[in-house]
Amino acid sequence: MASVRVALAVVIAFFGLSSFLQGCGGGSSGGGSNAIPTVAEGQADLSTLVSALKAADLVKTLSGKGPFTVFAPTNKAFKKIDTCVLAYLLAPEQKDTLAKLLEYHVASGSLESSDLKNGEKIKTLEGDNVTISITVVKHNTSNTTTNTTVVKVDDATVEKANVKASNGVVHVIDEVLVPSGFSKLLKNIPEVATAANFTTLVKAVGVANLSSTLSGAGPFTVFAPTDAAFAALPNGTLEKLLKDPKELAKVLEYHVVKGEVTSKDLKDGPVKTVEGQSVTIKISGSDVSVNKAKVTKANVFAVNGVIHVIDAVLTPPNASIATTAASMAAQHVIV
Repeated sequence: MASVRVALAVVIAFFGLSSFLQGCGGGSSGGGSNAIPTVAEGQADLSTLVSALKAADLVKTLSGKGPFTVFAPTNKAFKKIDTCVLAYLLAPEQKDTLAKLLEYHVASGSLESSDLKNGEKIKTLEGDNVTISITVVKHNTSNTTTNTTVVKVDDATVEKANVKASNGVVHVIDEVLVPSGFSKLLKNIPEVATAANFTTLVKAVGVANLSSTLSGAGPFTVFAPTDAAFAALPNGTLEKLLKDPKELAKVLEYHVVKGEVTSKDLKDGPVKTVEGQSVTIKISGSDVSVNKAKVTKANVFAVNGVIHVIDAVLTPPNASIATTAASMAAQHVIV
């Protein structure tokens, strides 16, 4: 199964291209011709940050008059974030969450390294403070002693200081800064499903005792039937399943695949589910189907995987639901 990194590369390439086409000159926004986003684009190791700024709709803000101080995480810093979490943050639905994270890296005013003080707390645009710590490390050799000043912002070390822009200054850091309480904003698969009003699916996951599993590290890919899909089951089928947690779990696990498989990773053919049997993926142009269910919305990201919305409930071939559904359907046939 292809890695989510493929999808991330596409996302990052798209946003990077969009930024290039639209331009980050900043002159029209009051920040001058060499504003912070333009400076960041000129640093090869800040390309992920540039993509994130675009996704969070912060390019215009940081092209403004300012001045601003930006603590800019490198590409390597972003790679330390779990790939599923990064995909989740870059998703359009999480623009506000991503903006909150990035604003924690920005302070008002132009603060060069000589302006920073040990123990200083600097208020960010996000609202919380980052803490500056400055230490001097001595290096002894046989002939000389040299000193190195290490500047940290929270737990991140400044790798390159005082990258000047026309509307402020950038300090390159080796970690992504995370504001207090930020983890509460990150949603796993059951939480995303709840927020998206998958009422029946969420209820079924609870009855089948699968909530803790789908809240775990994963990652997982879930083909999620809508409420209408569950309602379309033959009369009495859903009620019977909800009274049989073991059988319900088998049906639901038939909708789950290990690994985060984005729409671009899907290929024609069988894909093994957590239930043990395989579903069949069919791709025709822009249409994607899973068995006989059609994907109506792809790539709903969670921090531990991805959801693809489907318009029908998938039925494991050997599950009793298949027999029940067929029997109930036959009862409605008029001869």
